[in-house]
Parts: sequence; C-alpha cells; structure tokens
Amino acid sequence: TIRKNPLIPYFINSLDIENEIFIYLFDIYIKIIEKCCQIYFIIRQRVFNFKKLENYKKYFISEDFICFLFEIDHFKPKFRNLNEKNKAKIDNLISFFYRIKNIFSNFDKIFFNFRCLSLKTKLLLIPKPDRDQNLLFDSYVFLQIDRNNIIESTIDAFKNFSPEIFSQKNWFVKYSNEEGSGIGLLYEFFNIFGKCIDESDYFAPFKSLEFIIICVLSPEEQNKIEQLYYFTGVIMAKSIFMNSVMSFEFINSFYLYLLQEKFNIEDLKDIDFEYYKNLISLRNVENHDPDLTFDISVKIGQKIISRNLIENGSEIKVTKDNLEDYIQRMAEFKMFKGMEVYLDKLKEGFQSLFNHCFYNMFTHSDLKIVIEGEKRININEWKAATRYRGKYYTDHQLIVWFWNYLGKSDEITKRKLLFFTTGLSYLPIGGFKSSKFIDHPFSINSDDRKDLFPRSQTCSNLLILPLYDQEDMLLDRIEHAIEVINYGFM
Repeated sequence: TIRKNPLIPYFINSLDIENEIFIYLFDIYIKIIEKCCQIYFIIRQRVFNFKKLENYKKYFISEDFICFLFEIDHFKPKFRNLNEKNKAKIDNLISFFYRIKNIFSNFDKIFFNFRCLSLKTKLLLIPKPDRDQNLLFDSYVFLQIDRNNIIESTIDAFKNFSPEIFSQKNWFVKYSNEEGSGIGLLYEFFNIFGKCIDESDYFAPFKSLEFIIICVLSPEEQNKIEQLYYFTGVIMAKSIFMNSVMSFEFINSFYLYLLQEKFNIEDLKDIDFEYYKNLISLRNVENHDPDLTFDISVKIGQKIISRNLIENGSEIKVTKDNLEDYIQRMAEFKMFKGMEVYLDKLKEGFQSLFNHCFYNMFTHSDLKIVIEGEKRININEWKAATRYRGKYYTDHQLIVWFWNYLGKSDEITKRKLLFFTTGLSYLPIGGFKSSKFIDHPFSINSDDRKDLFPRSQTCSNLLILPLYDQEDMLLDRIEHAIEVINYGFM
C-alpha cells in the first residue's frame, strides 16, 4: 500500500486534526516508511559493494528512496528532465515530510540522515527563499559592498547583524557608487567574494595538498582571520540556499571539516590516497628511522620551516609505542594544516544558517560540487535552454553567429559571458535547468540601436544584443562588453 500510494489522502488531509487514533496510526505508518528506507539502502549498499552480487545491480538502479517509492527509473531519459507528473509527486512528498516535522520528534532520523540520496534530491529538500517575502522592504538585510575592497567591506557589513537576521531575512547587495539593484547583484557577490577568498593568503593552505601554513603576527590579525572564516561560512551556506556558486576551488578536507567532529587516518584516504598509503605503511616497519620525530617541514611564504606536531615534537622520536599517535597527528595536519581554530569559525558560521538536519545529508564531495559548481559549460545544453525575444529566433543570422562564436571559445571566455549575463562564473548543479533558471531562463533579446554595446540584466538572466549587420562587429562588441565589467574580480 505504501509503495502504491505513499501519500495516502487520509493522512494528508488529517495532519491538522488532533486525534489520538490518527496519531497512533500515523506513527506506525512513518515507522514502516523508515524501515523501508533502512532495508532498501542496506541492501543497495551491499549489492554495490560486493562483486558476487554484480548481476543484481540492475534491480537497484534508482538513486534514492523517492524513486523507490514511485518506481521511477533513472535510466529513462524523460526522468532526467523530471516530467511534470513525477515532479509533482516528489514535491508532494517533500511537502508531506515538512508537514509532519512538527509532529514527530524523530523526524530528522527518518529522512535527513540518508547520505546516499542523489545530490539533486538533497537540493530539492533545501528550503527556497520566500518569494512573497521578497516584496516586503523589512524582509531584507542590506549589505553595502565596496568593489575595491571586497573582503574588508564584507566583514564591516556583516558585523552589523546577528546570525538570526542572516538566516531569517533575504540579502540585498548594493555596491558603493553604483546604481544597479536586484537579486543579480547578490549572485555576483557570491562570485566576486569567492574569487577574493580564493586569492587570499589566509586560505592558501587549502589550495593544494602541500604542507602550507600561514603566518599570524598579532592577536588583531588572528581576530580578523577568525571573522573572515566565520563570515565565509555564513556566505557559503547562503549560496547553497540561493542555488548559487562561489568562485573558489579548495581541497576536499576544507569541506570535510564542516561535516564531522572527529577525524582519523581513514578520512585521509579520500583526501590524498598516496600519502594515506605511505602513512599506514609505517605500521609494517620493524625499525623506524631514528631521525623520524614529531615534527614536519612546512612552507610559509617562500620559506621552509619546521613545525612541531606536539610540544617539543622535534625532540620526540617515533617508536612502536607512539606510532599510532604520530599517524593520527600527521593525518590531521595533512588535512587541516594546523588551521583548526579558523575552520571552527568557518563551521560555526556555516551551521548558523545551514541546519544540522540538512548538512547531515551531505558528503564532503557533495558540498564541494554544490558550492564550487560545475567546472565545464556545455554549449549544446546552454543553446537548448535559451529563449529568444524581440526579433530573434533560433535560426536568425546573428543568433547563428553568436552560437558559432561561443562554440569555438575557450572555457574562460564562456565563463566571462556567463558571468556577464547571469552573475555566475560557474553553473550550479543542474546547469541551465537549476532553480536559478526556472523562473528566468537564459534569454536573448534584440535591440534596434546598432550603435550600442551588448547589455545584460543579471536578475533575469537576459542578454540584450543589438541587431548588428556584420559578424565581426558582433564578436568585437561582445568581447569588449565581457571585459569591461572588470572580470578580474571573478
């Protein structure tokens, strides 16, 4: 019965009725669903982990429990676009779980602890901004940002508000000495702030797997770094809610720290497998190198210095008795570079917006993909998702020139144009079919004034192309337009 119709009308229509019999029956119903989840995922995990059961994989092609309930086959092309019938069912199920959240104390355990849900389904469960609230002036947090000093102005703007304000209200970004307004500027902010973080020396340890640390010269500087990490966590969480991306690229351990409280050598396996193998191989060594001590050579700027893993570590030799302690400390330092005090602030800021029942669903790989976005832009998908306005249509000569130009362009040029028109330098999960483009698909509109340069409205993902007569003029004007927006901030 549950599989045939998990949203039994009796239960849906009775959620607001205080009835002891209903509550008793509904509790049993939820326990059955929970047990189905557990059984399904346990069996699926075993089937995919054992070679002897390979022939049974075809029976577990669904990516998540929602597909299991509705018998949706992910290998059917039509489902990849979520046809309206299935989309409505999924939306109803999500709404259903939200409505029972206030009735059952174990709600989180029922649904949000399944990390094997597909990433797209996890994102469906994230609450979207209240569009009706967007019309209310007092529903905004106003952030004044200086393009010439992104990091400092961001910290100054954010210090004026409490975490509750950031989580409860929509963000409105205004750039100093500029007239622009609208949600497109917020998407742009995620990108330019992320780019500044990516280039900041304070985040350099997470740009590579090398042993890189930072030098902090004063308590004031340490406080500044802690604030920066805290607000970066807040902004990362908000970018997820907004289905936006940030223009940085960090190693996996940066995201792993957000999701766990304790770490061990096995966590290193997904971060740096070769280093993991080298460390655990020490367990098989009879006589350890007499020069092996509890310290490590690290890079700070252009210098190489020695860093103790424990107090007086350079004087403590590694022996059989303390080997496991050495392996643990080396693994942690490899992953987090001694930056735990700042990563704690990052986690604090992230969790102030991102409720634990949601981030429990994600793996560190999920977070990296969601926050950093898709690295390549598929021109065919972009073209297929585009809408035309004014005098333009699919086979219009200027439109043909436009797509030929993009098709021959490198990734940098594609991202410049994407940023110019949408405020995004990388596409979120789902690409041009993600929630960012649901209400406002990427569109190209015409303009009879041929003396103008191309323009854009990032709030509505709109590119306005004048009706140029020559291909050379189109390409020259596009290339000029995407450069003058100061792409260096991306």
